[in-house]
Parts: sequence; C-alpha cells; structure tokens
Amino acid sequence: MSHYQLGSYLQLQQDQDDRKCPACGADFPTVRGKNVHLSRAESCKWYKKGKLADLAHNYHPVTEDLEDDPPDTGGFDLDSPLVWDDGYDDEEVEGFEPVHIVASSSQTQVQDLDRCTKRARIDESPFIHDIHPNAGTVTGHQQTAQERWAAQHVNPNSPPINIFDPFTSELDWRTAKWFLEDGSSKSASDRLLQIDGFAKQLGLSFHNMDSLYKKMEKLPGMAPWQERTIRLADDPDEEHLIQYRNPIQAIKNLWSNPAHAKHMVYAPEKMWANADRDSRLYNEMWTGNWWWTLQELLPSGATVAPLIISTDKTQLTNFCGSKQAYPVYLTIGNIPRWIRKKPSKKACVLLAYLSTDKITSSQLSEDEKRRKTHQLFHESMRHILEPLEKAGREGVDMVGGDGDIRRVFPILACYPADYPEQCLVTCVKSGGCPKCYRVRGNIGDPGISELRTAQKTLDIIEYALTHPRRAFHTVCQDPEHGLNGHVFNPFWANLPYTNIHISITPDVLHQLHGGVFKHILEWCQLALGKKELDQRIKSLPPAHGIRQFPKGFSTLINVSGPERKQMMKILLGAIANAVPKDVVIATRAILDFTYIAQYPSHSEETLQYLEDALQLFHDHKLIFVELGIRNNFEIPKLSGLPHYKSSIESFGATDNYNTEQFERLHIDFAKQAFRASNRKEERPQMLRWLDRQEKVAAFQLLLDIRHPPVHKLSNLLSTRQGQPILLAKTAPFPNKSVDAVAIEHKAPWFIWYLKEYLHGKNLIRTHSGARGRLAIQDAPLPFTSINVWTSVRLRHKDIQGLDKDKQIMDSFHAAPERSDKWGKPVAARFDTVLVEEGTDEQEGGDNTSVDGTRVGRVKVIFSLPKVFTDAAPHAPKEHLAFVEWFTRPRAEPDTASKLYEVRKQKEIGTGELTASSKLWT
Repeated sequence: MSHYQLGSYLQLQQDQDDRKCPACGADFPTVRGKNVHLSRAESCKWYKKGKLADLAHNYHPVTEDLEDDPPDTGGFDLDSPLVWDDGYDDEEVEGFEPVHIVASSSQTQVQDLDRCTKRARIDESPFIHDIHPNAGTVTGHQQTAQERWAAQHVNPNSPPINIFDPFTSELDWRTAKWFLEDGSSKSASDRLLQIDGFAKQLGLSFHNMDSLYKKMEKLPGMAPWQERTIRLADDPDEEHLIQYRNPIQAIKNLWSNPAHAKHMVYAPEKMWANADRDSRLYNEMWTGNWWWTLQELLPSGATVAPLIISTDKTQLTNFCGSKQAYPVYLTIGNIPRWIRKKPSKKACVLLAYLSTDKITSSQLSEDEKRRKTHQLFHESMRHILEPLEKAGREGVDMVGGDGDIRRVFPILACYPADYPEQCLVTCVKSGGCPKCYRVRGNIGDPGISELRTAQKTLDIIEYALTHPRRAFHTVCQDPEHGLNGHVFNPFWANLPYTNIHISITPDVLHQLHGGVFKHILEWCQLALGKKELDQRIKSLPPAHGIRQFPKGFSTLINVSGPERKQMMKILLGAIANAVPKDVVIATRAILDFTYIAQYPSHSEETLQYLEDALQLFHDHKLIFVELGIRNNFEIPKLSGLPHYKSSIESFGATDNYNTEQFERLHIDFAKQAFRASNRKEERPQMLRWLDRQEKVAAFQLLLDIRHPPVHKLSNLLSTRQGQPILLAKTAPFPNKSVDAVAIEHKAPWFIWYLKEYLHGKNLIRTHSGARGRLAIQDAPLPFTSINVWTSVRLRHKDIQGLDKDKQIMDSFHAAPERSDKWGKPVAARFDTVLVEEGTDEQEGGDNTSVDGTRVGRVKVIFSLPKVFTDAAPHAPKEHLAFVEWFTRPRAEPDTASKLYEVRKQKEIGTGELTASSKLWT
C-alpha cells in the first residue's frame, strides 16, 4: 500500500463512526457521502425524516455566512452522490465505486493529474470524469506574486513594514481608492482636497489628483499599452491609430491571477452522466471535444490556453456626437465560466482599441469604402495577434497563481460576435452563413450544408487572386464560394490550429433574442392583431420575475436584450387558443429552442431536444406563408440555428461564449473610461484611466489575500431543502386581528381553514357532539391576532447542480389593497404558486415537474403568535400560508402550447393552510 493510500486509510479509520450510516450500518468514504446516502437511499430515508421531524419542534432562524465566491466544488452539486478515485480497490471500501480516470499508471503522472485539476471536481461530483492523461504537466515552481509581496512587506525578524506602501496607511489607501473608483471629476476632487485641513486631518499623502496619479505609477500594472499607425497598401497616406497590448503578456496576467488559482483547469476531460458512459455531458469549455482533440496534436504534457476573443463596436455618446469605441476583449477557457461572466472578477482583459475612423474619400464608391474598412480590420487584428503565431506553435512558459510553471500553448478557440462581425471576421458575404456554404435561396431550410474550413477559404482567396480573367471580388462572390471579396490576407491565416469557421460560435443575444424571436413576435402580432395581443399582455397579473408591459408590446422601441427575455416568458400564454394551432406550435418550438440552447449543461438527450425543437419549427413554419405573413424564410440568423449542437459539443454550453458578457464589458472598458475623459483627444485619457483602475484592483487583490475581507451575516430561515427563505425580521403587520385579515385579504374562509389546521394538530378542540365543518366553525380560536407578512423570498439552488454561484430567486406576495405614500391606491396582489402536495414522509428530493403539485393563489402569509407557540410545544413555529385552490390541471397539457390549463374554483371554501416552504412561484 502506498503512503498516500495508507494515510487515506488511517484517516478513514479515524472518522469511521462519523461516516457510518446510522440506519443500515454501511460505511462511506466521507461524512458527506453518508449524508447523501441518508437523503437518497430509499431504505434509509426514514432515519433522516425522523430527525428532521424532531428538529421541526425547535424551528428557529439560522445565521449563515454569506460568501461572495461559491465553494470550491468545480461547479457540481455538493449534495449529490460521491464518485471518486482515492486509490482504494473496490473490495477495500464497501458501497462506493471509483472513477476511472484515463491516466498513466505511474505514480508521478497521477500526481501531475491531481495538480493539473486544482479542483474538488472528482471528490464532489456525481459524474464520471475521464481526464486527459498528458495535459497540464507542471515543469517547475516559483514564488507566487503574493508570496513575493509578503516576503518583501512582512518579515517577523524586522520591524513592521507598511504593507500599504506607497500609501502611508490603510485610510490613506482607501481614500485614494475612493477618489479613483467612485470620486467625482478631477477638478471637483481637487477642490475637495484643497479644503484647509482636509488632507491633513485624514493623514493623506497626496494633496491633489496629480500627486495621486504619480503615486499610482509606482504600483504594478498589467501589460503596457502600445500604439501603432496602420496604413493600407493602396492608400499609404491615410493613417489609422490602434492601441493594443501584447496578447502573450495579457494571457500571463490572467494565468497568474492568484484569485483564480484554485479554480483554474489545465486539462480537458470527457464527462459522463453515469459509469456506463452512455451519456456524454457538455458544460464547461474543458468538457468539449475541441480541447481534447487539440490536446492530442500537442506534445505530451502541454497545457492549452483556449483563447476567447471578441470584437464589437460600441457607441460612446448618447444624445449628440458620433464617437465610438472598437474594443477587443480576451479571456481564457481555463477559467470557469461563472468567474468569466462576472466583470468584478477581472477574468477578461481589454486587449486593444481598433480604429473607428471612417473612410471618407469622395472618390471611392460605397463598395470600395467597405473593402477598405474590412482590410483595415484584418490588418489591425493581424498585427495585434501576431505574437500568438509563434507561441501557439512552440508554447510559452507561464507561472500560475499557485506558483506552478507549465508550458502553455495559447490557441484561438472561440470568437463570439454578432452576425455582421461574424461575416467581417470570416470574410463571408453578408447574407450567407459564416459556418457552412448555405447561400441565399436555402437560408431558411432545415439541415446543414457543407461546412466551411479556414484552409478552403484561404484556397478560394488564393484562386481569386491568381485568376487570369475575372476580378478578385467577382470570383470570391460566386454563389459556390460566398465570400465578400474584400480581404486578401485574413488575420487568422497564420494562427496555428485555428479554423475560424469553427471558432465562430452561436450568439444567443443577437441571434435568438434579438433575431429569430424578434421575427416570431412580429408574425404573432400580424396573426393575432397588435391591439388584441396588447390587450392580452396588459391583462396579465403581476408575478415574480415577470415584467409588466402596461401598454403592451406594440409601443416599445429600441427593445433591449433583457426586455426581449421578459417578452419571451409571456408570449406563448398570450397567444394560446387565440391563433391557428400551427402558429402556436411554431412559436413554442422557437421558444423551446431558445431556452434549451441556454441550458448550463447538456447531455446527448438535451441536444436531441434542441434539434427536435428546430425541426418542429420547420414542420409548422409554412402557416405564416399560408396566412400571408411571409413569402419566404430567407433570414440569415436562421442559418445559424443548426450549428448550435456542434458548437456545444465542441466548446461546451453556450454561456461559455455568449456575446452578452462582452456587451456588459463595454460599460467598464469603454463607456466609463470615456466619461472620465474631457471628450477631447479621449483615447489616451481612456487608456490612462483604465490603467489606474487595473492597478487599484491588482493592489487591492494583494491586500485581500493577506487580510481576507469579513463578510456580513444575514438571518436566514432554512427550508427543508437547505435553501433559505428570506422574510422581514419583523412582521409588517404584527398582532393583526384574524377577523381583519379575513376581510382585507378577501379570504372569507381563512378562519375556518385556520381552525381546521389547528384541529388537525390537536391544538384546538371542537364541542362534544358536533361534527363536520360546523363543528370546526364553532370551535373557538386560542388567540385573536396573528403576525402577517406581505411577501416572501425564496432562494433555490441550481437544478443541475453545476453553478454554485447561481441561485434562483423566487418570491410571492399576498398584499391587500393599500395606498402609497402619495395617497394613490395600490391594487391588491395575491400571487399564484405551485404547492407541493403530500407530507414530508412522502417527498423524495426536488420536484422539477408539475407532478405532485397543485396550483393555488396565496391569500395570507403569517405566523402564529409567540405566546401561543411557546405555550403549545407542538404548535408550528414556521411561517404559514393560506392558499385558495384552482381546479386541478388535466392529465395532459394542451397539444399545441403544451401548457396546463387551470381555472378558478366555482364553489367557495376550497383552500388549504400549508407551510410557506412548500410554495414555489
């Protein structure tokens, strides 16, 4: 037995009592494994249910730590069964199966694999992980940035050194940080600092903003900025300025960030849903086929840095002027997506500003101006990304945030962009498909045409350049080629291992939300009528997570992405049973495709759902032609939908490369930088402002590593799933009369159901001889008032258990009619909810369907008075809700919309009192 196995075995023996199931006596490798077994094993659930029942009598608010970062679980469900490989044979530990990692049998290689993952994704994951055996080898080690900083500033054998240097104290640094991040303009800040005694009383080491800027120059920053003037070969007199960083240095900055060190992943893997390996899973970028395939082409031990590069022009001025910025963003797929999606995590860097100069020569035609614009883009990007050519072929030694050194090969993996940018990057003619040879005439047809490749595109360009009789652009624009004929030398031509047509990824924001759905909405408006659809939208009641459109859809202009997402939530319900059946089916198919495409994790089954939804749309789309709404479906954005499956299989789920996260970066890297300038010669000012912001973030990160910030505490009421319920600490309406509640909440049967609930728990008694409803009605309540809340918030975990940083927020309201602070009436709001039926003993895990649930309307949210619950030991201390039922849904949903239909109950007195933790919105 190896030293590692022996140590693990001794540790297992030491904790044996804690790891033994109290119900069946089985031993488990971890305490967590035992707890999961108790939750999921049918034969042992009784034990945990009994313990929970005992705990219910002592129900009280729980104080928990709220952390900014999710636990280091590799993005998997902590409450799922454990499948791991700790070196034991199957016979050594009964009841658990080791994961089969594709790896060399040598002990050194297994240790390297363990160091290359740097996550608890094996120990805590219910899935099977086949990790590539020859990836991410550590070739050396050196001190990390924080270790070097600590050695320089913290020496126990010498007098204390100021860790805030070049600032004199923590107050000096925090004040400077406020001026740089949150302060007003430079002139306003100077006036504040010049107030007599202000800087002296605070002990500031700077007296104006210029002196503060000089101090910031002493702090380490990211890759330095460079400038270059681009001149086109056929127009050498016209100059175009680009500002950029060395991409290798920018990648090194991301690679060495200590905040990301424990989350970084250095090896691709194949993730399976079960031990039979019959269902492949795709979520993070390292679970896709592209990384694994590329790893086979590189030297053994190499580490891939999958580059995600995005370009997008954005407007800087809002109401006047036409100033624009053309940023280039860069991030790497080794960083988990939940980090990359947060701008505050600094996991994406601004690589360059491209020229936004317009070609204004009056002697050029519009087509010639367009050609020069395309050539300028490719010439600029080729110069910026040129260092990647050698680095991608030979590799570069990089030091991680943990100090480990690896040979890294930075390769362009994904290029998220909107459709015009996709055509610009791939040299494809507008109207065609950037990924296949689909051209006008069959754009809207199902299926995929022959796929484009980078080499074939370069061959077409070379053929057009050497054609003896025809002009270059006419050859490129042939229907069989479908190129724009503007570019002679694409920037990606010499990038190693790069097929730009594969790198072009689905664009959920512009392609689905702002593209296909926009067309579907217009067609539904024509099929139903704008006024009728608006009336249906306006009549929808308020609900959590659903935006109200008080004027309908037709009056909206400049609709944003978030608004379209809200419109998608209610469109299907608004048109159901109001338009022809095929219109409903086609609309549902596109909505299904959009939602499935955004799954954070995919299996082969969900990918089939995706293709089925697209085929369903094609099967029913001709209804729009029959109604005279469309003549054809020549919509370029439709051509990208068949490629979603292959992109997910190559690069993981779509949130790895959605353009939405880069659109958000425009605020930090372009718009705020522009506002910090004086609007004249703004580009150099913007770069200086960005440089200072990066230095502030980097310096604060070092301080936080040395002295981690203390997180605030919050009182949370825990539900039975372990997810919190959030309510106001004090009831908005304490000690409210039960009779007044029944009247104001329009709940005449509330008192009767309250008595029935208490009678069922033996907390009140009926008169002797009386039976039925009349007996309960005549029974006296042991109290006259209750504590009433008007809303509850619930926090649900990610259903797939992959995104630990993601929590689904739900809420429901039960608020009577009232007046606001201006005296205007506010309508009553009683939300519709799903209520889980059955007792706790009948429940078995999270329910993700309507089975076992019933639809109701929340009328009252309350708790029993404390005097009563203290006197009655078995009285419920949790928060309760009174729900009025709707009719039960039919066994099968509507065939067209697949929605279940419920109606208000005709008879009165159909409700129930239930725990608020059993309600879902």
